[in-house]
Amino acid sequence: MGWYCPRTTKVSGMNFFVQLSYMLARLVRGCHIDFFKEYVNFNEYLTTDSGEDIAKKGSWKMFTDRVKRVSVVAFFFMLLIGLTSGNAQASIFMNFDAPTFTADASSGDHAHIYTVAEGNIYFNGRIWNALNGTVRPDHTTGSTNFWKNTNAQDVLTMTFGFDVDTFSLWMRRISGSFTVQGEAYNAANSLVGSGSFDAFSGVWTFNNVDDLSEPIRKLVIFSSNGGGNNFAIDDLTLNPYVRNAAVPEPASVFLLSSGLIGMVRLRRKQ
Repeated sequence: MGWYCPRTTKVSGMNFFVQLSYMLARLVRGCHIDFFKEYVNFNEYLTTDSGEDIAKKGSWKMFTDRVKRVSVVAFFFMLLIGLTSGNAQASIFMNFDAPTFTADASSGDHAHIYTVAEGNIYFNGRIWNALNGTVRPDHTTGSTNFWKNTNAQDVLTMTFGFDVDTFSLWMRRISGSFTVQGEAYNAANSLVGSGSFDAFSGVWTFNNVDDLSEPIRKLVIFSSNGGGNNFAIDDLTLNPYVRNAAVPEPASVFLLSSGLIGMVRLRRKQ
């Protein structure tokens, strides 16, 4: 017949996931599940059928057993998806180097658009390899470009077409007594975080921002002295905010499975 299992040793002493994996494997092989218990007992979930019982099973009984098995498999499959789903997503890395980015040959402020899978990133400033007229090594390779403010526009603004959860960057500044400050705004353009970056003179310094109160859509960076052409940013990493995937709740799947089984039982009584 192929639908029922031979007598099998009961599973015991296993953790939840081992039992669940074993149960799914047995279901795929066509094991019969006693689903009419008050709850699924993972230590005693397998039942067996004698040759006499199998001989008595008609096509309708085989169909109802199949419905039960499909319902149980659907329930546990969706449960596994719900347990393993999360909001992890690949980070976006911006090093401002060719070929992904093109250096701005002319001085002054420039408008840039960088397109990623999540949406567009808009930012001003200049992609170049010099600060205050002096060529300086970037953070990664020591010879190419970074993102900098200019005399024409001392404030750097980066706007995202998607929610950003956290970000990190490397920063350096020229000599002088000033700090580099930052502000983060949400989709409603409300301030959700602000503070000073570590930006030492002539030294690339790492900054990680992961304590924002909510996802952001805009980042504004400026120097306290109000001047331009005095700080640079390199190797910017953005971590998009990802809402949990729309996975059906295990409880909903359980209700659906129970409904299928309930209809089968009602038909059997008729």
